[in-house]
Amino acid sequence: TMPGKTLRLGRSACAVVGVMPKSFSFYPREAQMWTVITPDSDFVRQPWKTPAGVMGRLKAGVSRGAAEQELTAIQAGIATEKPPELMEPPSVPVVLDMQREFTWLTGRNLREGLWLLFAAVAVVLLIACVNVANLLLGRAAERQREMAIRASMGCGRRRMVRQLLTESMVLSVFGALAGVGIAAIVPRALAAWSPVTLPPGNDAAIRWPVLLFVALLAGICTLLAGVAPAWRASGTDLSTAFRAKGSQTAPLHRIGQVLVALEVGLSLMLLSTALLLTKSLMRLADTPLGFRTDHLLTARMKLAPGPEATPDTQERTAEAVLARLAAMPGVGGAALASNVEPIGSDVLAAEGRRFDAQLAAHDVATQVVSRNYLQTAELPLLAGRGFSATDTKDTQPVVLVSAALVKEYFPVGNAIGRRIKLGRPEDASAPWLTIVGVVGDVKSASVFREMGLVTNPVAYMPMAQHPREAATLLVRIPGGDSMNAAKDVERVVAETNRDLVLSDIQTVEEFLSKQNAQPRFRTVVLGGFAGMALLLAAMGTYGVLSQRVVERRLEIGIRMALGSSRGRIVSRVLREALRWTLAGMVVGEAGAFVSSRVIRGLLYETRAGDPWMLVSVVMILSATIVVASVVPAWRASQVQPMEAMRAE
Repeated sequence: TMPGKTLRLGRSACAVVGVMPKSFSFYPREAQMWTVITPDSDFVRQPWKTPAGVMGRLKAGVSRGAAEQELTAIQAGIATEKPPELMEPPSVPVVLDMQREFTWLTGRNLREGLWLLFAAVAVVLLIACVNVANLLLGRAAERQREMAIRASMGCGRRRMVRQLLTESMVLSVFGALAGVGIAAIVPRALAAWSPVTLPPGNDAAIRWPVLLFVALLAGICTLLAGVAPAWRASGTDLSTAFRAKGSQTAPLHRIGQVLVALEVGLSLMLLSTALLLTKSLMRLADTPLGFRTDHLLTARMKLAPGPEATPDTQERTAEAVLARLAAMPGVGGAALASNVEPIGSDVLAAEGRRFDAQLAAHDVATQVVSRNYLQTAELPLLAGRGFSATDTKDTQPVVLVSAALVKEYFPVGNAIGRRIKLGRPEDASAPWLTIVGVVGDVKSASVFREMGLVTNPVAYMPMAQHPREAATLLVRIPGGDSMNAAKDVERVVAETNRDLVLSDIQTVEEFLSKQNAQPRFRTVVLGGFAGMALLLAAMGTYGVLSQRVVERRLEIGIRMALGSSRGRIVSRVLREALRWTLAGMVVGEAGAFVSSRVIRGLLYETRAGDPWMLVSVVMILSATIVVASVVPAWRASQVQPMEAMRAE
């Protein structure tokens, strides 16, 4: 068993004291090991410089406001212990619900996205109910004489309504059972596919509350789809029940046309929302980030694999690995960086510039890189020089800055040769860095916005002057598949130092794609619902038109006997279908305009209520309705006049 065994994490040997249950999950869900904060850890040695999340359980009866007041008092008591060189913006403690915080961390717009998908499910369900109601209305038209006979034999209206609702309930129950069967399979498929990460403790599964909800939904669907047809069919007028069929069914067809128009409107609203999200996601994915992301392999690597590792051995290990990788056939370059993207929100002090600690902006991202990083990432050098072999720990500290940093902190004059510091000017622990070059801006994901990219000022520092125990390896594979070369990269790294281990091997494009997992999954699911809605609207149009053509056989036969051509019959049926859907499209356009305003926070560089998008949706929906109407229209044109009149 694992308890009692020892594992080595970095330079430390850790004893395994427990094993968590397989069902246990915490943030981040990828975590598989948990260690205790020891006296020699950075949390204890440098508490003011080491960020940490604090969790606690409120006592019974203690409100969130009371806890915040107590924390504010504690903060004021320990504020005097803060080192004078440490600069932090003014802040107050805030108590947050841990589950909500984990939900936000999992997906910035997860809650809004789930409400959007729930609304899409409701729309598709409503369209399905409208379709079933249309079919039941057609069935009611055919059963009017049956209902008249039942009524003449003493069957009351309440009993007939009960019978027809029972028939509708049977349809709903079988549909619900089929839905539960599919829903039992989908969570397992999603768990295997793992398209998105759910918040800890929120695994998707079929439980008894879900079954109760399905049962309630089946009852609601019975009412939505069955009440109107049942009430209409049970109210047959005995004096007209045996008259010509067309006179009896005209009111039912008007109801059917209204329902088809409703289907079309709901489909248009859902389809326009899905297209807006798709366009937004495509723009987000296609936005240039400032460096070439294609054919670039990335992996995490420990540069201090042994317990006796020092900064000098880390530097020699890094140089040896990069030299071996650069000599590989098909490799266009190799470099090390602290992360794939610049991260952080450090404070920057510019020499000769007034510095206000209380108003200082925490917006400067940092990146520690090897000297061949610019060539490997293909990040453009705009001015000055890049890092060289002469930039060592014994020489003047240097830094490369982005164009955004120059624009914000050195708007006048040449930034080359100026000095900056990541911290307060009087902070002796932070060295002054001389700017030797200016590079292009890099766009990166924002921690506060899921659908957005930010261009923060960035400071790039040489790894030779700022050694690290772990780094991100970047390998450029210009002429082939990056993932196919991963095994060769692993082999070369292992041959250089058998203690080196690569983890999280992936392409940069895959790394960036994971950042868009939530909006992509949301868009795919909503697009699927929109496709279902479009298909249901087409089926509803086809069904109503087919019934209409069958019941108008006599009229069509007379028209053709009087000289009407087949083309005129087809165009007449098509015009009738488009007339139904035109009103639905008008209502759908209004709904789409409102929904686009609601989802504005889920869009990226996509204007809500884009008129061209609405025009495209109308064209798609119109083409679908025409296709669905072609077969009934063609059948109407094939009616033989003599056969139609003989049948009547």
